[in-house]
Amino acid sequence: MPGTELHHTTFNGDSWSTPQPVEGRLTTHPPGLAGFSPGEGEALYCAFTDKARHLAWTRTADEAEWETTRTDDDATASSDGNFALAAYPLSDGEPGLYAVYCDDGGTWQRLTSDDGLTWSDPKKFTGLQPPAYRIAAAVYRDKLIVASTTADGGHLQAAVFDGTTWKPMKGLEPFIGDAYSVSLAVFNEKLYCVRGASGSSETMLTTFYDGTDWSADRKFTPPGGISAPSIGLIQENQLVCVYSDDDRHLRYALSEDGEYWDAPVLLHQGGKATGTAALLHFKTKLHCLYPA
Repeated sequence: MPGTELHHTTFNGDSWSTPQPVEGRLTTHPPGLAGFSPGEGEALYCAFTDKARHLAWTRTADEAEWETTRTDDDATASSDGNFALAAYPLSDGEPGLYAVYCDDGGTWQRLTSDDGLTWSDPKKFTGLQPPAYRIAAAVYRDKLIVASTTADGGHLQAAVFDGTTWKPMKGLEPFIGDAYSVSLAVFNEKLYCVRGASGSSETMLTTFYDGTDWSADRKFTPPGGISAPSIGLIQENQLVCVYSDDDRHLRYALSEDGEYWDAPVLLHQGGKATGTAALLHFKTKLHCLYPA
């Protein structure tokens, strides 16, 4: 897997910064993002799959300079796998960082870190089938949610972790989606999940969870195609979707209610994305990292 270099851009609600390469960070898989405070101040963490399929990660405190990449050779993702990242309390209640992935044997694993520098040994958990490709993670109502589509049939699936046990989420059986594009975000007190329609590069599907039930899918079909959509917040009342069009240019659309999207706009002129973007609101901006 030769990989392509990660690029980083930020959105302030009006415009995107010029994308900058995160030099030397090569991957073809979607990165994972999380904001975490291990004690010396909050930093933006980026986890990605290196050429050996090991967990690699870096961080930035000033949103510009990235630290030297570290790797954990004990964590190896499947050939089509990525590492999802989330900040969530550890078993002792202290702040923690979680990395979730699926290994070659189809077993789901998670690691934790209390300092952002070292990780626990991988620990398996159950409740999910092997994923098709992208794994997404989010914290909703004090619980860690992990989601993907299944390798067998492309069915949407999710598991809930309450700090002690993992349980599969119910009510997702009717939902099917593309492997590359499962993305989660908490917006308007609901957990939103977007994904590309199975077998289509023209439509994004959106469902949300209100703490009890999942809503019916709502379709978004922009001109020029849509693949590998990701969602994030720029502010409490605005949801942002970044995706690749048919020419692999990154575009973005805004929504104030999570149901209807404004007309998409080209994110920046020039380069094309070669993989799926990851979005995270950190401090005052929406951060976007993607292979290009």
